[in-house]
Formats: sequence, structure tokens, C-alpha cells
Amino acid sequence: MPERILMLNVGWKKIPETYFRTLGAEDVTRCHQEIWSADRLGRRD
Repeated sequence: MPERILMLNVGWKKIPETYFRTLGAEDVTRCHQEIWSADRLGRRD
């Protein structure tokens, strides 16, 4: 399965092509940035 590499806040991520076909590049980027931001905030103690 082909993969794209997407630059996010956390660095480069390989994203399966099916994500892009289903959601679109902008939605994939936004979703992954939101998940990463929430995860990072959750780790702060």
C-alpha cells in the first residue's frame, strides 16, 4: 500500500494512502495535529 509522508508538529509521519482518499489531506493533517497536541498536554504533570 502506498504511503505519503506528512510533516506534523512532532516530525514526519507515514500516513496510509487510504486516509487521504477517505478524509483528504487537510483533514488528516488537522486530525493528527489535534491528537498530538492533546497527547502532549496529557503528559504534563
